[in-house]
Amino acid sequence: MSARILIIEDNATNMELMVYLLRAFGYEPLSAADGEAGVAAARRELPDLIICDVHLPKLDGYGVVAELKADPALRHIPTLAVTALAMAGDREKLLEAGFDGYIGKPVEPDTFVTQIESFLSGDVSPPANSDTATILIVDDHVLNREFLMTLLGYGGHRLLEAANGAEGLTMVRAEKPDLVISDILMPNMDGYEFVTRLHSDPQTADVPVIFYTATYREREAMAVAQSCGVRWVLPKPSDPEVILRTVHEALGLAEAGAHDPLPAFAPEPPQEGRFHNIDDKVAEYLGELESSSQQLSQLAQETDERGPENLTRMTQRLTSSLSSLQAVSLRLTALIELGIELGAERDPGALVEIGCRVAQNICVSKYACIGVLQADAAELSYFASCGAGVPGRQIAQAPRAGV
Repeated sequence: MSARILIIEDNATNMELMVYLLRAFGYEPLSAADGEAGVAAARRELPDLIICDVHLPKLDGYGVVAELKADPALRHIPTLAVTALAMAGDREKLLEAGFDGYIGKPVEPDTFVTQIESFLSGDVSPPANSDTATILIVDDHVLNREFLMTLLGYGGHRLLEAANGAEGLTMVRAEKPDLVISDILMPNMDGYEFVTRLHSDPQTADVPVIFYTATYREREAMAVAQSCGVRWVLPKPSDPEVILRTVHEALGLAEAGAHDPLPAFAPEPPQEGRFHNIDDKVAEYLGELESSSQQLSQLAQETDERGPENLTRMTQRLTSSLSSLQAVSLRLTALIELGIELGAERDPGALVEIGCRVAQNICVSKYACIGVLQADAAELSYFASCGAGVPGRQIAQAPRAGV
């Protein structure tokens, strides 16, 4: 059966990363945001493994492991510390306190799962997957390729990559992959031409293809996919579980009756307190980058001026900053790509449609609509809506309501 792993971590970014990685590899993650909640969750859930941050609110990691090892029902559960190991002797201190091992910060996606697997007993580890495949990833953006390579690499698949359709076509003919995941908008040869040539060759005509493209181009992506015989379209970004499920289906590995419907392109309603304005989003991301830069400079200065006593505190701050930077870099890349697309469009109607998609996805809203209303007009010149449950007809019929 799949191992159940409890993560006790107060940093939301680290928690999200570890949960995604565990789910992607077939484990069942449990979570707690402070030490006291973590001990309570361990007693309630009796997990197969516990991953615990050292610096936690209410009860720190040392207090957590002390309570766990003092409880006869929990002391047998392997407990790993998550720490930056900044000072000499930290490793020995953790092991003496009762931790069975440790994971360094920042968490490395490439090695995280491998590190924890040695502490799991064989009867709870996911069964070895013999259904490995050769998968070619065709995308001109290296971050997109690296994300898919890391995610799919956990399944033991043989992974290949190409930066455009022309390179991808050459690689398909040479390597005969079992599956191709391709972007649509690429230089030299786009996804449509790539798939058309792929299907025109009898030796490669049966290779399944998944289009992996920007969420706000859903309509165009679906039309392109239908015109060239591509069955699956994944939006960017997609949850790892959605990507893995789609890949398994395309490879014919999904169990019968397990075809859950893929989620709609519209994201879930935003949580309370999330930014609802694109300018605020950009400012937030740039602010995080600036803060990270300042902390790097402060780390160097304080290490030189005040000695090693401040190293642990600064390392903790730096670790948190580096985790945030991983997410920020991907978000900024997406914003730049969207700006290029909007700048290249000249048709007013198309601009309104693209803007609507952009606004919905960057603002993480349930739905969005944009209308252009002239000064004395009673009807909208242009109107676009997207998302789940958008009252488009009511808005379009009464454009001056509330104005």
